[in-house]
Amino acid sequence: MNMEFLRKLPIPKEIKEQFPVSPELAAKKAENDKAIKAVFSGESDKFILVIGPCSADREDAVLDYISRLRTVQDKVADKIVIIPRIYTGKPRTTGDGYKGLLHQPDSNATPDLLKGVIAMREVHMRALAETGFSCADEMLYPENHRYLSDLLSYVAVGARSVEDQHHRLTASGLDIPVGMKNPTSGDISVMTGVDADGKVTAVNILSHGETAGLGANATNESFRDQFKGLVNGITVSKDKAGENSIDALTGATITSRAVVRAVNAAIEAAGGESNG
Repeated sequence: MNMEFLRKLPIPKEIKEQFPVSPELAAKKAENDKAIKAVFSGESDKFILVIGPCSADREDAVLDYISRLRTVQDKVADKIVIIPRIYTGKPRTTGDGYKGLLHQPDSNATPDLLKGVIAMREVHMRALAETGFSCADEMLYPENHRYLSDLLSYVAVGARSVEDQHHRLTASGLDIPVGMKNPTSGDISVMTGVDADGKVTAVNILSHGETAGLGANATNESFRDQFKGLVNGITVSKDKAGENSIDALTGATITSRAVVRAVNAAIEAAGGESNG
């Protein structure tokens, strides 16, 4: 694949000058950062709750759910500090597919990074102004953090990036908490039963190092039972499209694909022909 130069993006300083944070909003973020730091340092016995969808593609939807979280935060303020997730970049293993608000602020239009940089800054500014939340975002690229560094109270480094030295160096220089996901290279052991016709009779997860509540859900019977009766060439979907496919685990598509690869390999080893 060849890259084509389209235009040079404004540097973060220029974008911040064009879309500045008011002194009032800066003070609110500082107040939030202080409360979050107190929890991580042990000065506060409250819990941190980082919550929200894995990607944000519509500003109106983002503001709607954050406004609802504001009501919840006010009710549990004595016990929990909520940090909403506004993940404006959508990581992709192969580079294909929708890459989030940063790349494509209008999902029906062609990608536009300049409009995306502005859109992600505007949604975080609105969140802070309208709800008082300084939120979390994923550091899809280390270079994009400076566009939001005066607005964020938490940064996440995703599974595809967590072993990258550039991400780690950038994370080590931040003065806000950074969450590091498990890498995509974790081991998962799968045992598969196959009958004489090459159809799956059972799938069991023997061991794994997956994240609780996400990839670890591969051990759930509801996920494993999807494989029963399927043949070699099983695929992963998010809506069970196709006769020989399984639904991906929510928030753990990579884990789902890893299990599928293991099951397909077992069927092939048992003599089952591919259906793909």
